[in-house]
Amino acid sequence: MDELHKLAKAYYRAGSPELKNEAQELFNSLDNDGDGRVDKNEFLTFMTEQGYQCMSTKRFFNELDTDGNHTLDFWEVMTLLYIFKSGRPFCDGCGRFIPATFFTCLQCPNYDLCISCYENGKSGHNHQFMDNYALLAVKKRAEMNEEEETEDVNIVSHHSVSTYDDDDDDESYTAMHAIVAANVPAKKFRKRKLALKALQIALHVGNNCSIM
Repeated sequence: MDELHKLAKAYYRAGSPELKNEAQELFNSLDNDGDGRVDKNEFLTFMTEQGYQCMSTKRFFNELDTDGNHTLDFWEVMTLLYIFKSGRPFCDGCGRFIPATFFTCLQCPNYDLCISCYENGKSGHNHQFMDNYALLAVKKRAEMNEEEETEDVNIVSHHSVSTYDDDDDDESYTAMHAIVAANVPAKKFRKRKLALKALQIALHVGNNCSIM
């Protein structure tokens, strides 16, 4: 949690005025009595009322309380806001908050495991998992492939249409557009193939639940 605390500070200091206002509003909402600190009861009441059941625990409060004084100061609440915005998950195996690396199931939506639960086989199913850093790298690679394929489609489409003029007959015009129409699904197929290949390399296909 110490690293998240540092990240939250950097996120705030480099953030927009809107973000800083949002952080202050969250702190004020938690600090019911206005004494400049958030105690455990204030925290648990607020999180329960807002529907954050997984965060409505004494254990999570204690994890946020990095200085161990049994209250949350502004920066510790800012860490909470950072957790909200960055989408840091709770482990679906043990239920604990995951402050660092985690493993995501590629078949089940929103199913994440901490390192300990993953290596101890507590996934509950024989699916493939990928750690968050490897997953991000593969997604970036797939997005880059998609952008390249989109550019190729636009180039072909522009070239085909621009070469048609009033002197061309309807048959030629139809043929040109048929080329464009046929090219689009081919490009999409190649994009999917490239993305799948990247995913297969990352997952070492053939080994279920392989660790990156």
